Amino acid sequence: MRNKRNGSFHRRRNWECPYFKWDGECCVSCTAGKAILPSKKRTEEFLTNYCAGKWRECNLAKEWNEYYERYEDQQEAKVQYQQAESADPRSCTE
Repeated sequence: MRNKRNGSFHRRRNWECPYFKWDGECCVSCTAGKAILPSKKRTEEFLTNYCAGKWRECNLAKEWNEYYERYEDQQEAKVQYQQAESADPRSCTE
């Protein structure tokens, strides 16, 4: 049965992963997706190892981190392009 106090099937803990949303009896949901696990025990291990621990090693979190890195790179390139477009051509030296 779901714990009404914290919305979790599993014992309350400090979630380290910034992408964690909620957990179920045999699943974990985060911004990157949903992991369906074979048992409550495996779900508890997943939560302990990744969501409340080494979240940077989780494949779901890795994908989301890579997405944000690509997005930031694209935004930086866009700003550089806009700055180059608006630069005064008379100020260029060869």
